[in-house]
Formats: sequence, structure tokens, C-alpha cells
Amino acid sequence: MTQEQLADLVRIDPRHMSRLERGVYFPSLDTLELIAQSFGVLLKDLFVFPEDETPEMLRTRLIQAIGIMDEQELRRVAKVIRPNSTT
Repeated sequence: MTQEQLADLVRIDPRHMSRLERGVYFPSLDTLELIAQSFGVLLKDLFVFPEDETPEMLRTRLIQAIGIMDEQELRRVAKVIRPNSTT
């Protein structure tokens, strides 16, 4: 999902979304809830950082993310995680 697509789903200007992403502005609770909904996660999941995740939490997050990807995104992810057959 592009930044512009997310901004559209969250109903904010793409420039504002860019400022949120860069930490120039901070989102309202309503905006955070819409962002979470756009990614199909709970609001609290936006505040779980990789170093705090258990392996099961990480597995669940990855499965959720894969579940909403389009074919092009799935193919990119598959290339990254494909085991190296030469090692």
C-alpha cells in the first residue's frame, strides 16, 4: 500500500500522512484507529515493536500482513523469504 493510498483510506491529505510518517506531526487517536483498520490490525498492534515481539506475535503479525497483500506484494515478499537453494 502506498502512502497516498493509506492517506485516502484514513481520509487525510497525503502531505499530512507524509508528515505523520516522518514524525513532524502526531496523529490523533481517530487517525490511529483508521490506520490500524486499514492494515487489519488492532490499535494496540501499532505500538508493538519488533524487539518486544515473541516469535508467536511475530508469526501472527506476518500472517495478518500477508492476508491483505495483493499479488504483486506477495510475489515481492516471496522473493525475499525464499530459502537460498545454493547454501
